[in-house]
Amino acid sequence: MDLEVLESSVTLPLHLISGKVRELKLHIPWFSLGSEPISITCNTIEIIATPRDGNTTKPPQKQAPTPKASIPTPTSTDQGSVLDDLLGTQKWATSLLSKILSNLSIRIDNFILKYIEDD
Repeated sequence: MDLEVLESSVTLPLHLISGKVRELKLHIPWFSLGSEPISITCNTIEIIATPRDGNTTKPPQKQAPTPKASIPTPTSTDQGSVLDDLLGTQKWATSLLSKILSNLSIRIDNFILKYIEDD
């Protein structure tokens, strides 16, 4: 992970020096995604940080709006059935993604934050 990207997206009073995850386990029940939880286990996350200078605090940057996907409108009755199929697939995928995210299980064991301050 790029630390500059993380620092620019999250405003913290810390300057991140380094970070690591010693062990990352993913359990994905492929045959029952809609009913069983996906488990993410992080064992020992270690972050090293220093205080941020008051003069170098960056204001939060505005992000450009992300373009939204557009669905083409049908111009004839033949294209109408294709659009119905596309919308049906989109609703099914949205429903499945919603179930997956509501069943997501994240566990973090041993979070270590080392704060280094110059004397």
